[in-house]
Amino acid sequence: ERDTFVIYDESRCRGADLKLNNDAVALVTLGLKMCKDKLMQAAARMRKLSEGQRLVFLVTAEVAVQARTHSQLDQGSKLTVHHILAWVMHNTVRSTSSGLTQWGEKGMVFATTHGCREVCRIEEKLDLEKLYARPLQKTSSDRIMRATQKLLVDRRTAVSPTCAW
Repeated sequence: ERDTFVIYDESRCRGADLKLNNDAVALVTLGLKMCKDKLMQAAARMRKLSEGQRLVFLVTAEVAVQARTHSQLDQGSKLTVHHILAWVMHNTVRSTSSGLTQWGEKGMVFATTHGCREVCRIEEKLDLEKLYARPLQKTSSDRIMRATQKLLVDRRTAVSPTCAW
């Protein structure tokens, strides 16, 4: 039991629970887009971190550059756990915010089509002409959500005016 070696990979670590010695050491590898949820799942395999178990982070040169840049360190500076965690949280915020528009749009579709089968089918919105014909413009998520809601309500009314709200 003392010489046990366990490998948890990302797809099979969620919920895994092996009884490990109090002095067990986990080697946690960090990818370029590591976010908090995956790091916490990996670290949580060590159930006794407060009782002697330890984590050691292994990073590639690319991850080290990103973490140092995020923490405004010289590229030769030593990375600490604090720097790694700050970089992981930065990745988490960036990942979450990049998906807000899609998340809001899916919520809007659900809210405006719930119970109305005729409207639930969503057509592809980006054909090549629309995708490449004009430059993209920055706009607020709120504006996108209001425009999406209007489009869905108009479509729902046109397709099936008898659907219950």
